[in-house]
Amino acid sequence: MGCWTAYLVRLDDGSHWESYEKYGRWHLADADDRADLVERVLADGRPIDGAPNTARACHGIALDLASRDHWFVGWDADARQITVRHDELIADALAHATCLVSVIGADATLTHWQLSDTIVPLLAHQGESLPGTLAAGAPFPLAAEDAVTDGAVIDLPTRRLRYWTADTVSPGLAARVEAAWPAWKVERLAWGHLGHLAAIGQQPDGLSMTDAELREARWDEELITIRNRARDTLPTEPRRLLPPRVRVVDRL
Repeated sequence: MGCWTAYLVRLDDGSHWESYEKYGRWHLADADDRADLVERVLADGRPIDGAPNTARACHGIALDLASRDHWFVGWDADARQITVRHDELIADALAHATCLVSVIGADATLTHWQLSDTIVPLLAHQGESLPGTLAAGAPFPLAAEDAVTDGAVIDLPTRRLRYWTADTVSPGLAARVEAAWPAWKVERLAWGHLGHLAAIGQQPDGLSMTDAELREARWDEELITIRNRARDTLPTEPRRLLPPRVRVVDRL
């Protein structure tokens, strides 16, 4: 029969998934490896209803992507305040996120979640139930540009979904997203994290990569100039949105 590997994953939204692979791959030291595993489990596995079916597995690994006790203190929904330890941007370093989702509420509130998912498959899989699923858990501070690789802005009052990613999105996957969000206006945002910030009316100061950081990432000068021009001319959200406050305790 051979040896099967069990992969058990708890996602940021609290859901549990399982997948099985003969022999299996164990390269999970880097964030990219873990993100690849989560994508494989969502694509090939199934949600767990009850106990996982691990009887045929001789070994396995469990990834808990919902735990953040080491940096997160609490969420006061009435005061709309997130309390974290040490630094306002600590989640960027310790949440191991790849994806930023911002939700605009009916009362002009703005709330963010940092997830370990890949945004387009997530949108296609969860559909318009995603905001409710996210709201069942505590939100995150707004992620900086160098902490995430894709994201989405979900505008509940206007039923407008805007997403961004550096990945190629096949026509079939794009069609699945639109089908999962019926009666929504679905768009792909230009300029990635910069476009995300503009869509929520957030200034990029302290959140966007500096020219020096872009040069370290091997951007050429012409592309940096084009990017900065886009940053200064992107249309921004005209409504005055109300983001959560971030309170820091045990500051270093």
